[in-house]
Amino acid sequence: MIAQAGQHPNQEYQRDNLNELIAVAEAEHGPVTDEEIRALRDELNQARRQQGSGRADAA
Repeated sequence: MIAQAGQHPNQEYQRDNLNELIAVAEAEHGPVTDEEIRALRDELNQARRQQGSGRADAA
């Protein structure tokens, strides 16, 4: 099995699984818009920043 150049085989497997999950979700709920993706990325990034600041407080 040959992975894409510079890509770890596990990453390729995870990407394939994610693509399958997205396809199933879109089949059930309709396509996800670019605006929805941006909003969710912003929310995720904000949560990560908050977790990061929480770790600094705990140290």
